[in-house]
Amino acid sequence: MIKAVIFDLDGTLAYTLPDLTEGMNKARACYGLPPITEQFLLTFINGTTDQFIRNAFPQGHSDEYYSKAKEIYLNEYGQCYLHNTKAYDGMAETLSKLYADGLPLAVFTNKDNDHANDIVKKLYGDKIFDEILGTGRFPGKPSPEGALYLAEKYGAKPCECAFVGDSDIDMKTAKNAGMVAVGATWGYREKEILIGAGADITADNPRDIYEIIKKIK
Repeated sequence: MIKAVIFDLDGTLAYTLPDLTEGMNKARACYGLPPITEQFLLTFINGTTDQFIRNAFPQGHSDEYYSKAKEIYLNEYGQCYLHNTKAYDGMAETLSKLYADGLPLAVFTNKDNDHANDIVKKLYGDKIFDEILGTGRFPGKPSPEGALYLAEKYGAKPCECAFVGDSDIDMKTAKNAGMVAVGATWGYREKEILIGAGADITADNPRDIYEIIKKIK
């Protein structure tokens, strides 16, 4: 029986790719660099912000260079992160049903904490999720520390928690934490990648999540 559900954000709760690309390209433009495509950004979208920056900028620079680039990116993304970001169809309905059943719901993402909180609250309001964990308090995924903190907070064993995400990073996080790994195939990674990374079950539509969660024993 599942006693708490933890969700990834980018590619799971929200389609964020256009705004991520816009923010990154504006940051790259500050360095005189050409724009990158959404397809290229997808190849490294799931890591921490630090990893995101290092993959999106030329290799071989100093830590100071990437630190400054990160600062610029966060500022640029902060100007556009709600331009085209949207909730996936059916997700609000699923979340409302889980919430009505009394299940604690949380978000654990590698996204900047302030942006993550703003996006989730903009798309889903400020009541559905008990906590939204972005970067800062815990090591980034696939480290399980943030997920384990949430399980403890809700008085649930890790095996009584479901972790819903669209990436191999999310599936590895769930496995590292000893949680049920639910792969969201509508997101940024193919089903085969999720299964290969340890998904216990996959969902092809946000509306399927409710029944999946209720059936897990």
